[in-house]
Amino acid sequence: MGLGEVAAEVERLLGRVEEVRLEVLRLLNALPYSNCTLDYRWVRNSSGAKYWYWYAVCIVDGRRRHVYLGKAPGERVSEIEKAGRARRLIVLHRRLLKARRRLKAAADRAERVLDAALRDAREALEEAEQALARLKEETARV
Repeated sequence: MGLGEVAAEVERLLGRVEEVRLEVLRLLNALPYSNCTLDYRWVRNSSGAKYWYWYAVCIVDGRRRHVYLGKAPGERVSEIEKAGRARRLIVLHRRLLKARRRLKAAADRAERVLDAALRDAREALEEAEQALARLKEETARV
């Protein structure tokens, strides 16, 4: 694979990683309760009897909040469970960010190496052209 093909492939991969990353974020933001987990806990009333209730434990503004869902929340529980499964997308999002950073770092390293090789080649070519010009001058004098 030539250098141009490698550069084009890196650019294509970076673009695709960014597209998928943005799609993952869009899906996560569209999910209700995407930052919540379920909690089924008991509460004791004034007479000492225990009652069980569902709560959604959510992160809001960096703090943990408990949202009362009731004794039989039904649909909201299934939404929170679905959001919990979707949290795998967060892991994938982090992996995509890491892959993007690694690709960019590799592309930057390759660019620096190629720039150095190109500078060396230009210097060598310039020296060769100067030596050729001197040689032509010397042969013309003789």
